[in-house]
Amino acid sequence: MLNLTPESVGQAAAYWQGEVPIPRRAMTVGIGTLLEARHLVLIVAGAAKADVLRRALREPMTASVPASWLRLAGERLTVIADEAAASALG
Repeated sequence: MLNLTPESVGQAAAYWQGEVPIPRRAMTVGIGTLLEARHLVLIVAGAAKADVLRRALREPMTASVPASWLRLAGERLTVIADEAAASALG
């Protein structure tokens, strides 16, 4: 278990709007484990994520953008992005 950053806790709190207690710790799963899945879904929302989505899908795979390695899943990867998040892909 790892301590979540204040930013992560704040984002979760904003999403759940007080409906559930927000954890302060979480477990992580490595990319290798994720790539063992039969199907992966990457959901991206908001303009703040546009650049990192572009980097993940269009630039060389790199440790600085871990989501870029999800491309190794090929047809098993589905990306769902709202218009704002996808704005840098065009």
